[in-house]
Amino acid sequence: MPQSLVKAGAGRGGSKALVLRNEVGRQPHLYRNLTRALEPVRPGGRYVLTCWMRGQGETPTEGVIGVCSDPWGNEAFSYADHGALDDEWREVKLPFSGPAGGRLNVIVRNDTRIEGPAIDDVRVEAER
Repeated sequence: MPQSLVKAGAGRGGSKALVLRNEVGRQPHLYRNLTRALEPVRPGGRYVLTCWMRGQGETPTEGVIGVCSDPWGNEAFSYADHGALDDEWREVKLPFSGPAGGRLNVIVRNDTRIEGPAIDDVRVEAER
């Protein structure tokens, strides 16, 4: 079963990080999404989601972290292009526009066979 947990010492510099595990891989109706609602964003406003990621083994090509307007990642979604993950921390950025309704979530999806990715220091800020 997919697991998503906050683990002490797994982040950059020994901080906490979100660590994902999925030994079964993609199967219908078997996934784990973590969502966190953003404060209302301005429709049409420009924003950037920034985080740090690392991992080992297979890397999902569909993306792990992004934004969406529903809790399942199906509506008005956009996922960050993080490339192949390895043991080195890398900064990942996803520019996006606020949707017409202003309702938006940060979503982390754990539905791909993946070994030990960690996500640290997730921020959403207005684009400069």
